[in-house]
Amino acid sequence: MPPLAPPSDLDHVPAPPGPPLTTTEKESLRRSLRHCDPSVFAAACVYRRTGDTTAAAAVVRGIVEHHTPSDRQLLLLASPSDLRLQEDLGLDSLALLEIFSVTEDALGFNLDADGLRSLRTLGDMLASIGRLSRAQSNLGQRA
Repeated sequence: MPPLAPPSDLDHVPAPPGPPLTTTEKESLRRSLRHCDPSVFAAACVYRRTGDTTAAAAVVRGIVEHHTPSDRQLLLLASPSDLRLQEDLGLDSLALLEIFSVTEDALGFNLDADGLRSLRTLGDMLASIGRLSRAQSNLGQRA
């Protein structure tokens, strides 16, 4: 399946460029995303360096795509924001836990476990991670 197009669910909010990832950081990131399309690794590198929320959304979509059963992946090409994580995409609680864990590793920040439990749709997930991403970028700018 081809990589998903960049989503429009998040505002494009780039942070000032940061230092390039170290070799160790890249290796760790590559391990975390080893089952995803290579474009997800590239987007994660862009996010880690720039804080660009569009790249963060591409990472999340790629991770979700990997965990979505193959018979439901075509749904991701239609109107992904409205797709319910469990009912439409067939993601069980274990898959969601794995998605959140890999997302944390890929983006380099902790997700709010309580807030994540309330997410019902892919759009909810993208919006939540977008807010956390922007907050993380703002913290980085102040440091």
